[in-house]
Amino acid sequence: ELQEYLQAQVGIRHFFNVPVIHCADSYGCILETMNGYKLVYSGDTRPCPALIEAGQGATVMIHEATLEDTMLEDAKNKRHSTTSEAIDVGIQMGCEHVILTHFSLRYQRVPEVPEKKHKSVTLAFDFLRIKTSELANFWNLVPVLQKLFLRLEALKKKDKGEENSDNEDEIMIVDESQKKKKKSSKPKKTAS
Repeated sequence: ELQEYLQAQVGIRHFFNVPVIHCADSYGCILETMNGYKLVYSGDTRPCPALIEAGQGATVMIHEATLEDTMLEDAKNKRHSTTSEAIDVGIQMGCEHVILTHFSLRYQRVPEVPEKKHKSVTLAFDFLRIKTSELANFWNLVPVLQKLFLRLEALKKKDKGEENSDNEDEIMIVDESQKKKKKSSKPKKTAS
């Protein structure tokens, strides 16, 4: 009954869960539309053969990449994936686009991603909205995101009273509207 509704009203051919390698009752999801668009979402997991098989030929795979490649043992112990492992799942799946998500808060920067490992890798972040047609060009934004994270880190250090890096001028954000307010709030000199 639900399947018929999804097909007729929403255009979804299949929607199903696949058990993944994390804690009990952890699942990835596969959604396929009537026109052949296939979306795979891993949830928290180690690289999972069942998900790879179910997601073959996906248009987009969203996969957790909680830990950096240098933290492979932690990833295994905590049943998460590293960046390279998540990309490898996409390659084995034969998906067109890989979106990496669920980055550890241990590193407040753009995660390191091996270049040219997959033809189309996107890094998810809060409130990201992107069309499938734009995914292949996302990598052009990475240098901008890296600078943004550097700037945010410099602001945090400044707020804490810590020293900024040697190239402070390059990484500090200057809010022009605040700058103007500060100038206008200074007492004006009066002629005596």
